[in-house]
Amino acid sequence: MDLTTRLEIEGMMCQASCGATVESALNDVIGVESAEASYARSEAIVKWRSDTLKNENLLVDAVEAVGFGASIKFGTRILKLSIQGMMCQASCGTTVRSALLGVKGCRSAQVSYPLGCAEVEIDENVNENDLVQAVEAVGFDAAVLYTNDKNISLLDTTQAATTPIATMTTKNEMLAKSEVAVRGTLTRQVAQSIKTQVEACRGVRRCDMSLGAARMILSHEPSCNVATLCRTLQLRGCENISLQMIDDDDDDDDDNQKVIYLGVEGMSCAACSSKVERALKKLEFVDEAAVSSTTHRAKVIMNESLGSKEESEKILIDTIHSLGFKGWLQKKNAKGM
Repeated sequence: MDLTTRLEIEGMMCQASCGATVESALNDVIGVESAEASYARSEAIVKWRSDTLKNENLLVDAVEAVGFGASIKFGTRILKLSIQGMMCQASCGTTVRSALLGVKGCRSAQVSYPLGCAEVEIDENVNENDLVQAVEAVGFDAAVLYTNDKNISLLDTTQAATTPIATMTTKNEMLAKSEVAVRGTLTRQVAQSIKTQVEACRGVRRCDMSLGAARMILSHEPSCNVATLCRTLQLRGCENISLQMIDDDDDDDDDNQKVIYLGVEGMSCAACSSKVERALKKLEFVDEAAVSSTTHRAKVIMNESLGSKEESEKILIDTIHSLGFKGWLQKKNAKGM
């Protein structure tokens, strides 16, 4: 049994008085053989008697009783996770990293979309399943690869930032990209089934599925009619699921609605476009919104509840900017960037 406990001490301002006070409080705890507090390192090291069951919570209580903060210091380890479902670094990678850092005891996290993995430094007492569940909660799949010491790093951050993910094509072949919304109750099993069935369709070369955004990015031959595919494809084993191409060139204005087209710069995947679309739909004067990361456009159908069109347009653009993207007014027949 390890007879040593390390504590992180907060609030000490000197060694002579504060350090001595902490040491005295710790030495008074039943079962403690010796205690040493260090103002310079903001920590205390406690050694227990071999004939005593150590109760580390008593140490924390003793330090807090004399006016300082205390917490148990655990050793750390490096954990590698495979991450599936990411479609970009900027949005998906950041979302996964934030989820991992939100787990108590996670000291640091690096996520690589090109490598499809994450590396975290965690306290020894952290449950690996908590990390997996945190990633799954934001719409991605995760699995533990292995644990090692701090001397080996799975992630080369330079490579992770610069290595592109390319769709396999024949020489000189140009593929088009289309964004498709998935309507209905979407589980990981259903999402994988949809991906498999869509990739089996003629002309479709790749389907990147974002479970959290409930969207797909299809890389396909230019001759492939994605809108028709979405209407006619019979998905096996996927009840109450429908596919809808994000197409902003339909519906004209009518007497009660106004349609505004916006250019949106900075979106890199379906998770980005879904984020912008949800924010626009929350605005009181917006009846409907469709945002596509493949055309870099947003189509917004407004009602008359706000007042002037100019004021509405400004709020729409400000909303896009607040999410970290650039937005501007665009004519209906303008093409994506």
